Amino acid sequence: MTDIQCLDEVTIQAIIDGEETDISLTKHLDNCPACQGLKKQVAELVKTSDGLRIDADLPPEFYENLMDRIEVRPFPIALLAAVLFGLVLFSAYFLNPGYITWWFTVGITHQVGLIFDIFFDLLVLSQALGPLSVITVLTALVAIEVLILNKLRVMEG
Repeated sequence: MTDIQCLDEVTIQAIIDGEETDISLTKHLDNCPACQGLKKQVAELVKTSDGLRIDADLPPEFYENLMDRIEVRPFPIALLAAVLFGLVLFSAYFLNPGYITWWFTVGITHQVGLIFDIFFDLLVLSQALGPLSVITVLTALVAIEVLILNKLRVMEG
């Protein structure tokens, strides 16, 4: 007589939580004794689980054991620095081939050196965050280097 099959626990839980608002499901729940019994059981489980409070602490050696199980793979910072330097040279050459001559004759200014130091420190810190963070920092470093070179070109005249 009903066109809807009996509801499962997940659907009934969604109805109890207000996440499921389908009127046909609610009507079925109101008219089906089997689903009403299941709803009562789910409601009792929710009430019981809400009353459970466990004040358990992890053993003191838990974090040490966890750190022992984590495999630390060092990131090759020297290789990354060499690649970054190559990218900076490559970008400088294509912006203006005279940049490379200017760059090596005048040298890297104190500000550019400071920016390199800051970003390399950030690279070391980003190792814990994964390769995507390192790539993001590298991209930002190349962009800032190009902007600084353009700014220095304007200052030099």
